[in-house]
Amino acid sequence: MGNYHSSLNYVYSQPIGKSTSEDLTAAYRDVHSPELITNLEDNSINSCWDLFQRGKSFGEDRPCIGSREKNEAGELGGYVWKSFADVEKLVDNLGSGLYHMNLVDKVEFDDEPAAPSLRMLGLYSKNREEWFVCDQACGKYNIALIPLYDSLGKESTEYILDTCKLATLCVSEECAKKLLTEAESFKYLKNLIVFDWSEDIAKLAESKGVKLMRWSELLTIGESNPIAASDYEPTNLQSVNTICFTSGTTGNPKGALLTHGNMVSCVCSVIVGVMPYREVYVTKEEVILSYLPLAHIYERVVELLTFSCGGRVGFYSGDILKVVDDIKALKPTVFVSVPRLFIRINDRVLNNVSKKSSLINFLFHRALNAKVKSISEGKGWTNSLWDPIFFKFIKEMFGGRVRMVINGSAPLPPALQHNISAFLSAPVLEGYGMTETMGASFIGHMFELEKGTIGGPMPSLEFRLQSIPDMGYLVTNDPPRGELQMRGPSVISGYFRNPKDTAEAFTSDGWLKSGDIAEVGSRGYVKIIDRKKSMFKLSQGEYILPDKLEGIFCQVGIIDQILVTGLTTENCAVAIVVPNEELAKKWAASADVEADSLAKIASSPKFKEHVLQELETCGRASHLLGFELIKGVHFHLTPFTPEGGIVTPTFKFKRAHANKVFMNEILAIYEEVKAKSRQGRAD
Repeated sequence: MGNYHSSLNYVYSQPIGKSTSEDLTAAYRDVHSPELITNLEDNSINSCWDLFQRGKSFGEDRPCIGSREKNEAGELGGYVWKSFADVEKLVDNLGSGLYHMNLVDKVEFDDEPAAPSLRMLGLYSKNREEWFVCDQACGKYNIALIPLYDSLGKESTEYILDTCKLATLCVSEECAKKLLTEAESFKYLKNLIVFDWSEDIAKLAESKGVKLMRWSELLTIGESNPIAASDYEPTNLQSVNTICFTSGTTGNPKGALLTHGNMVSCVCSVIVGVMPYREVYVTKEEVILSYLPLAHIYERVVELLTFSCGGRVGFYSGDILKVVDDIKALKPTVFVSVPRLFIRINDRVLNNVSKKSSLINFLFHRALNAKVKSISEGKGWTNSLWDPIFFKFIKEMFGGRVRMVINGSAPLPPALQHNISAFLSAPVLEGYGMTETMGASFIGHMFELEKGTIGGPMPSLEFRLQSIPDMGYLVTNDPPRGELQMRGPSVISGYFRNPKDTAEAFTSDGWLKSGDIAEVGSRGYVKIIDRKKSMFKLSQGEYILPDKLEGIFCQVGIIDQILVTGLTTENCAVAIVVPNEELAKKWAASADVEADSLAKIASSPKFKEHVLQELETCGRASHLLGFELIKGVHFHLTPFTPEGGIVTPTFKFKRAHANKVFMNEILAIYEEVKAKSRQGRAD
């Protein structure tokens, strides 16, 4: 059954000292790190650039970053690699070019003495090699990186450019076109460094009064005019690495001030405090695919850890619909993703099997059940009988070398976690993080059997819980429950030029309020059980927890996405549902419903009743209470995407905005529910 080391008794954290208030737990820290980790044991790392140098020390000629080659016909081939030494040369050329051309002059904020004076460089692009080079050049040459991304929208992008007084932006052709087309003018932006030159972009830039420069030209200038170390302030742990603007769910984005010290402590705590004890090893042989947005800290930290250990990163080809082809070409050893993709993988595999013969279906589910049972009992992820018959082919879809799967953004339902582990014959590691905590706050043990947990705290931070009496969560509960709060060297100190949001985000004694409700298990692990701000109350006084319900109902195969919502004037919850087109058409064919388009299927009362029944069956199987069951739905035929404005880039619902957008539909659902209730009473 493969090697498996049971972690049934692994203790993650323990209280340090005593509680300072009856509504607070004591502070908890990693059981092996009573002193919070800020660096390597020899304190040799003074910046993120030093972490890159650590990776280079494994061999400067080792592969570092790679992209797929493309022939004249546009066809993609294998990955072509640049070594650590190659990357270092590009970094020096870029840094020297930026300084020589005065593109990153220091910006002062005289009206706000508390705001740091900074050299800043904007970056707006999909993941690609140039993104990484910009990141490392900023790290070495003490420049704060300002990443932008599509789903911010026009107003938020302009807000960031103006708030940072940003003068220079590195940008891809696609993003340059979007930026220049949407903006009427720029208050501070003067220079665009384009990775891909086109005459159309040049004309657009000229019309907006922005100077355009080719990426290759800037590198050539830098190579000819190398900057001396004495000509720039050396980066240190207090230097700002990135101002990471979170799209959030309301208002203007908040710019989290991420220092080199924040990021160094996070990565070093994995190397020093996690790897030796939780068996989450990262080696110089690692290969990962970069496709989750680098503008968000989750992917940045994963890649920074990989590079610091001498591993390599291959960038996806830029088309998310072809990412499976990129995976096959790259053959990653670690696969990093988020729940939405794992749900798709699970649905795709099960749906494909359902099309096979009844015998194949029977054998596959017998095999899957056998592997899931083995995994849940701690006996291993591999099966010498069933893997060659079924699961080898699924694993080969991911290149055949995946040895570890990492899930972030939100916890996976235990059944889904077991399925993914069985499909790929590899452990699924759960974690938890926020932008404000470097995307990594908690991580599990490689062999954790308790599903639904996020593991224990990173050794670079401590946590505590605070009671939320209105929601019934008390630290005096058994187990203790309350809002999760964090503090430590990997936690930011505040938001850029935003004292109001900084004050609201932190307690008076300096703890970051996560907004998530957690409980602490007997071994010091943590489970996220609710969200403080997303709940709403029904007319009879019962509370609905949308995040919890969505996590359950997303397991219904015929549903791709679901937004649970409701009004405080009504007595039940309803939902906006994005149906799975393939499964909807399959159901329609079996139910004698016209199936030539999803729109026609969705308009069928019979289909609506079927989906409601599936939701009820799932809810009751998950032991939901009666008021938590969905009583009415509206079908939305377009997937929720960050570009559509309903979800954030991490696919969390912007609930206030979503409710506003769908208010007419929500009201119509309730009218339908009431009419159905009246009809039932009449009958």
